[in-house]
Amino acid sequence: MAPKRCVRCMVPSTLRTADKVGRATHSERCVCCMVPSIRWLRARTVRWLALAAIFLVLALASIWPAPRSPYEVLPTGWSAPGTVPMLNAWTIWWNADRLTHGLAGYWNAPIFHPEPGTFAFSEPQPATWIVAPMVWLAGSPLPAYQAYLVATLVLNALFAVRLLRTLRAGWMATVAGGVAVLLLPLVHQDRETVQLMALWGVLWTLDSLVRLRRQPSWPRGLVLGLAFSSVFLACIHHGLFLALLLGLNAWLTVPRRRWKPWLAAVVVAGLTASLLLTPLLLPLRHLLARRGFTRSAVEVQSLSATASDWFQAMPGAAVNFTAAQSRSARPLSPGWIRTGLALTCVLLAMRRRRDRRAVLFLAALGCWSLFWSFGANLRIGAWQPWHILAEWAPGFSQVRSAYRFAYFGQLAVVLLAAVGLDRLSRSRAVRPGANRAGRLVSGLFVLSCALVAFEVPPAPLGLVSVPDVAKEPAWAVFVRRHTPAHRAIVCLPFMEAYSADDYERSAKWMLFGTWHGVAMVNGYSGFFPDSWVRMVEALKPDPFSECALDVLAAAGVEYVVIEPRLMPKNQAPSTVSKRHHLVRVFRDESGVEIWRLQERG
Repeated sequence: MAPKRCVRCMVPSTLRTADKVGRATHSERCVCCMVPSIRWLRARTVRWLALAAIFLVLALASIWPAPRSPYEVLPTGWSAPGTVPMLNAWTIWWNADRLTHGLAGYWNAPIFHPEPGTFAFSEPQPATWIVAPMVWLAGSPLPAYQAYLVATLVLNALFAVRLLRTLRAGWMATVAGGVAVLLLPLVHQDRETVQLMALWGVLWTLDSLVRLRRQPSWPRGLVLGLAFSSVFLACIHHGLFLALLLGLNAWLTVPRRRWKPWLAAVVVAGLTASLLLTPLLLPLRHLLARRGFTRSAVEVQSLSATASDWFQAMPGAAVNFTAAQSRSARPLSPGWIRTGLALTCVLLAMRRRRDRRAVLFLAALGCWSLFWSFGANLRIGAWQPWHILAEWAPGFSQVRSAYRFAYFGQLAVVLLAAVGLDRLSRSRAVRPGANRAGRLVSGLFVLSCALVAFEVPPAPLGLVSVPDVAKEPAWAVFVRRHTPAHRAIVCLPFMEAYSADDYERSAKWMLFGTWHGVAMVNGYSGFFPDSWVRMVEALKPDPFSECALDVLAAAGVEYVVIEPRLMPKNQAPSTVSKRHHLVRVFRDESGVEIWRLQERG
């Protein structure tokens, strides 16, 4: 047999792989030249740039027309208020602001004054540091928010393509899978939670695990550690869920041979992740545990999935077996055609040894995601797995929405569907050809790729109007210039009935805070401190009563910012306390008033 030769230098060499004629493909390296073909590198770069451009267009189209007004609107889910998008925009601003201060006081965000460590009450999202330059240049977090959202969707698709190519799927099925991941149903249903849209770190981790099993080495262990860390940096919620799922399915990633270098690489991955995540997770856990934040069983059960949720697909799906009158408010089905192709992929993998472990790993990931998504609704006799998990696993007692395991379930189904479609196209029974039957098979394959990509349309887009924080009003300038250090403001109206409108108003006051940067008593987050609850109860009857003014003074409030047009008619800053009184010191053109809270002399 003739020796294998490198296509680039044509010198007989020890080659990693060879094609059918015995020569290395132009993408392989040989011992002689040790570099890939320049032609291959150029072709690969062009291919990935073209894919990035296609995915960018699709990402922009999925939130259009929001990009036309980057300073005025935020994209959100089909029925969600603007509370969470404004919170996330504020989070992007705070991350960018702390970078300019060397991360000093990172956890002490200017909300819920005088509570310390308030930034730990919701997702910190340090991954948004990547768009910090946009915040500085634009003078507003709103364009950066949209840019981060679009970049997240594009990265989701690109890393899905990378994983599918690692699983040796063809380009047609791979691109269809990338589009399907970009348009993943749950991602666009929960469009307001931009941190939950970030699945690229999960895909990167899965890809790194598959590559590490094939060829264990410490550099690949290092990449795995970086990939796993990126999940927590983008969304701690996803990182927590992924850690559980990987722990349950880890045995499928152990190679039969070369397990010692694999184990060494896993140790490198663990050390890398520990080094990167300890500065983030350790103070976060300490701040949450000190306040004893947990979720009630009733709250978790209301946000756990049910069987009807999984049977229901989004309106407009190609196949939907649930009647319109019984539709779930939380459809979780990734699509029935995709599910059928995913099951086909698993069955085909049982017949083929190549990549069987990787396919079974994705299938097990999807099954465990389905299992845990039922949360508090899952009972096995008298045994409730979720309660045991919340009691013993760190971090799960603070989890509210167990149904969000469906992100991983939908992701696994879409990936397996793309691989299954590719395996079917390579089957001898349905292989495309030049004759009429072959052309028919080719057409069916293209149609199947389109169905995998677009079977479930994205949820309808919602747009939330927000104040243009690039245009600083006069009252914010006054607050920034005159509020003494270590003093705070309170913005009225405050909370009145714990309603969605009240929470949205609180998030809007936080967005106003990006103008002045002064600490405020107002705030919105995933958890609320006890001091804030007491403040609400004191201010709810009348924010200008003697009791309310005493509570505000004790909280270190210097100025009271009032928007009179939103205040109840029977509430006005005219009541004088025996110990404190209010003096109006400013009023801008929009009607916003600033009153100073002073001790009665």
